[in-house]
Amino acid sequence: MKTQVMVGLVAVLVVGSFIVKAGAEETTGKEAWGQIREEGKAARAEEMALRQQAREAYQSGDIEKAKALRAQLKETHQANMKEFKEKRGELREKRREMMDKREDRFDRREDVRDRREDVRDRLEDKYDATHDGGRLDKIEDRRDRREDVRDHREDVRDHSEDRRERRREAGAAHGGKKRK
Repeated sequence: MKTQVMVGLVAVLVVGSFIVKAGAEETTGKEAWGQIREEGKAARAEEMALRQQAREAYQSGDIEKAKALRAQLKETHQANMKEFKEKRGELREKRREMMDKREDRFDRREDVRDRREDVRDRLEDKYDATHDGGRLDKIEDRRDRREDVRDHREDVRDHSEDRRERRREAGAAHGGKKRK
């Protein structure tokens, strides 16, 4: 009994530590943006220190050192901006992938609903051919109204997805910035 409990505790600890490690590797969007902000603050502080050093060198009359510090500041700033843009691009790409996955999930749900509705409609058509009116017709009418509402929502969602895609394609075609 004690060995089983110990084995169980070891297994829980191992699995728990794996989950913590896996969670540490995968950060959420907010955490990633927070990390980018912190890195940006550090980069700005570094740039401000270089500016201050260049200013002090210029005021003390050491123009060569001031020019060298300005060149170093320019290189540092360009490297910082390049790094920021790369990280921002990666985050945006991950966000787009998440949105695409969400759209795919909605599309699959819609497909399943449509198949169910098609089967139900065929059964109702068979029933309607042999019966006239009654309680089942009222149930059918309610289902048809629900189906119409779902179809309308699906059309609205598809329309907004199409607009987003057209904007993205138009931005890429004209050489402009890619939009979300």
